[in-house]
Amino acid sequence: MEDIQIILVSALVLIGGALGYFLRKIIVSKKAQAIEQIIKKQLEEAKSKSSELILKAQERAADLLGKAAAEEKERKGQLLKTEERLVKKEEILERQSAEIRTKDEQNQALAKELETTKNEIANLKNEVIAQLEKISGFSKDEAKEVILRDTRERYQKELVQSLEKIFRNYDHGDSTFKPFSCGRRNHYRF
Repeated sequence: MEDIQIILVSALVLIGGALGYFLRKIIVSKKAQAIEQIIKKQLEEAKSKSSELILKAQERAADLLGKAAAEEKERKGQLLKTEERLVKKEEILERQSAEIRTKDEQNQALAKELETTKNEIANLKNEVIAQLEKISGFSKDEAKEVILRDTRERYQKELVQSLEKIFRNYDHGDSTFKPFSCGRRNHYRF
């Protein structure tokens, strides 16, 4: 009997061991399935979040690209306007420069014409003086002398009479006639 007890205890130990083994296997497999389910769920959540993040990132990238395209379009518009203004200013400057060159050329032509006319007038003056000298028989200096002498003779009598009248009025106490001194000569005021 002891043998039977030993066999029975051994069988029970074997059965308990096998039963423990199978129970442990079942528990481990359930835990593994539960962990696997948790991991699958977390993986699905991570995939969902990553999809959301990717969508948000794509939307943000699209917004940024749209804004960048709008800014680039605006800058291009500004550059075109600036370029147009510069082209207009350049055209105006070229026109003004051409006008200045034309006016300068006209002024130079007028200056040459003026110089030519001035020389012609000087030549005509010399010709007229030569003709006058030839007709009158006097040189330029002789003609001046004759004109001065004639003028002096013509107005000398009137000058003497005016001076005599002034001195007579001075002698009679005319208050409108007052002598004053200016340098070495005496002058008279009326």
